[in-house]
Amino acid sequence: MSRFTVVLCELYNPHIHSSWEDDDNPSVWGHYLVHSQYKHFLHWTSVSDRTSVSDRTSVSDQIQELEDECNIFQMISEYKNHIRHCILPYPKLYNHPIFRNYKNIIVKKKYIRPHIAEIQYLESGECVAIQKTWYIQWIQRAWKRVYKERQRIYALRCRPMALQFRAIHGRWSTECRNLPGIRGLLV
Repeated sequence: MSRFTVVLCELYNPHIHSSWEDDDNPSVWGHYLVHSQYKHFLHWTSVSDRTSVSDRTSVSDQIQELEDECNIFQMISEYKNHIRHCILPYPKLYNHPIFRNYKNIIVKKKYIRPHIAEIQYLESGECVAIQKTWYIQWIQRAWKRVYKERQRIYALRCRPMALQFRAIHGRWSTECRNLPGIRGLLV
């Protein structure tokens, strides 16, 4: 079993998530509170993958996956409506003690969406998420830059002058010698 799961989470805001009688717990500040988690979410990515999944999983697992997929998109829609109608009209609710741009964060389209996250329980009992989706996007952006540079170097190597230089000298010219790879990707 993986320690990562798909979650819907929201940035903790003491004006929204704590009661007035309750002593506010500063250890939760800056964390993402888990709203809901989905164990069977999107094991397949396309219609062709659904048939291969059906060979490996039972009917009840397939039904659970489809219910989770429908449920998560319904939750996202309800969450966005809640933000639009219950939080944004009241300026006190979107004043955050840590993030000055909290209003800008919560109105973004990508604020409420499924995230790959590691779930942790704090000593005070709150369920918080450490989002890993950001790291995946970071690596993808870095690889996109490297891949673009590799394509540029391949195009240089295909030129007749570069091929002639290699035939004569036994190595590539300086402009197309260094082909970037996975080493140093995130530097």
